[in-house]
Amino acid sequence: MAPAVVLRSASDSHAPNNYLAKSLVDLIGNPDFSHAVIIEGLKIKTDINSDYGLSFEKGENFRVIEAPAFDYTNHQRHFTRINPDYTIDFCNEDENQRILFTRGKGVSGLSLGRDLLVYLGAGDLAYSDGGGQVVVVSAEGTKSQKN
Repeated sequence: MAPAVVLRSASDSHAPNNYLAKSLVDLIGNPDFSHAVIIEGLKIKTDINSDYGLSFEKGENFRVIEAPAFDYTNHQRHFTRINPDYTIDFCNEDENQRILFTRGKGVSGLSLGRDLLVYLGAGDLAYSDGGGQVVVVSAEGTKSQKN
């Protein structure tokens, strides 16, 4: 299950993400949105057409939330808190060291760095860094066996 992704446009300038952005637009049924949207309740499925070999489908708790706070207009703004409803409590630069980094177009994951910076700007969804790595795991080998 993918907890949530941020979608800002119906296409993505980072070529490997373009297919995913278009398929997410198909899932939400709306190619014209004026603000970033958070898509929750996604399941991951195998998809040979995707550059990552994976894609998304609607899960049990699928929902789409308009999230203007995640728009590129807020790129590099300081904040004190991201609320459960995806609003953000922004503040002056001298008040807090948490900084929001966003992309202008396309789809992105969400990463919280050790330095309290929130990264929504990475183009590559399968990158690996000090904060973690996206890994595809098959549950096939984890099933308990009864003797």
